[in-house]
Amino acid sequence: MFGFLLCLVIFVGVLAKYDVLSYSPTVSAVLKLVRKGYVHFSGLELRPQPAVKGVRIGQCDDSRETIFQCARIVLTSSLWEVFTGKQFHVVVEQAEVNCLMNDSGLLHIVRLLQDIGYMEETLAAKRPEFVTAGERLEVSQYEIVRPTFAADFRVLTARILMPDGIAILPSDAGAVLGTEAVIYAAVGAANIKRHAADVKVESDTDWLDAPPTPAPDANVGPLSFPLLAEVKATGLQATLRCWRTKTGLLLQEPLQARLRLTPALTTCCLAKITPMLQYVADVKDGKDVVCKLTPLHMHWPCETIALRFEPMRLYMHCTKLLKSLLHVVSRDQVGMIKAGALEAWTSGVEAQWWREGFIESHRMDIVIGLDLKNTRRVHFAVWGRVDTAHDNATEMTLALPADTLKVYGIKNLPDNYMLDIKVSGTTTKPKVDWPRVVAQLGKLYVQATLDNAPPIFQMLNPFRRSSGSQIKINPGNPADSQADSPLLDCRPPPPTLPLPWDAFHETEPADKPL
Repeated sequence: MFGFLLCLVIFVGVLAKYDVLSYSPTVSAVLKLVRKGYVHFSGLELRPQPAVKGVRIGQCDDSRETIFQCARIVLTSSLWEVFTGKQFHVVVEQAEVNCLMNDSGLLHIVRLLQDIGYMEETLAAKRPEFVTAGERLEVSQYEIVRPTFAADFRVLTARILMPDGIAILPSDAGAVLGTEAVIYAAVGAANIKRHAADVKVESDTDWLDAPPTPAPDANVGPLSFPLLAEVKATGLQATLRCWRTKTGLLLQEPLQARLRLTPALTTCCLAKITPMLQYVADVKDGKDVVCKLTPLHMHWPCETIALRFEPMRLYMHCTKLLKSLLHVVSRDQVGMIKAGALEAWTSGVEAQWWREGFIESHRMDIVIGLDLKNTRRVHFAVWGRVDTAHDNATEMTLALPADTLKVYGIKNLPDNYMLDIKVSGTTTKPKVDWPRVVAQLGKLYVQATLDNAPPIFQMLNPFRRSSGSQIKINPGNPADSQADSPLLDCRPPPPTLPLPWDAFHETEPADKPL
């Protein structure tokens, strides 16, 4: 999924940044294009405006693959006006772009035209190895790019070719996309407004007349022209609104997408954010999954992208890691473990996705049960890191909050307390030291029981300090209490709000934790 959304942004960037499509091509640019591929056209028109008819651009290889074709390319000024330096636009009519990729995952059209223009990415001030879960990123300065282009496309429709229903895309992106996709792109305010009128959604043009947010600065340079891209596919719907600048694309809102939950989406995206989500089987009530991508400082290209899934109600398979967790913490584990699928409800799911392949996951809270409305639920949280560039190696923290520990019999804990469980291995084969977890729970049970016993029994507490004062589970400052006790060593990041189950939390029985 992530790969396809990036392809969508790259595709729009290609339309806006290359000489052959966006401004008067120089002789050197044409020679570069011819050297790397072939250019055919069926005819020329000089009046009323210069135009090239029946254009085809392709690769010079055995397949002679057609990369780009259109009915006409029209200049908005006469040849004399062009030669004398008058500003003009290029209008591309009935264009089709081949979005096939090579083995390295690069769009063929990008490879064909990469010597003619380019964009560079923004860099984050803080590298991923120094990022901790829940920490937000600072923005660094932009890298500057030389060329500035202008363009005005009337109607552009790109169809991703999928022979026999197989997408020739990176495997993750193709699987999420599905078997059929149509991309619509419009460049220039007039064309975007015309498209909005055609689909009867005039509000889609409000951003064209509003001040851009964020406002372009000296690094980004002035706004050149607006771009709109829409994709409608079997498994995904997304819309991109942005402005072209000299450094790339300045998005006017995060890239939003609605995705159909499929095994491919679970494997290539959700499981890489947190191993717990690899067990997702379906979405409750058949609803789509809503995703939002926010590039660094709303600028593309960039070094890191913030990803967010809205809260989800799911069905999950009860597999190895989940069974082990339920064995440890749930009184109803027998019924849950025998169930083919469990109901689950997540908070918002947020992560920072780095170009190098690191995924820094913020805290995700999740409740699991046979029936979330009528049976006991198990609540836990998870956060950490996945390295997708190295076999999806994971360093995660699975945390058991006070309401879950209460089910185990450990009461009188602070509401914000969490017992941490370290998860290593990979997203598909997570590893947990369960004997250590059981030992921790046993110690915590003894400590919590004796701390709340009459004073004469508190002397039996094996975890008393050498000075004679007992270790308190302090409901005040969690940092102070964690510093006092080796059992309270988990400092959880703040939850990713909203927690959707808060709405009926107060109506639940006291012994039915969320």
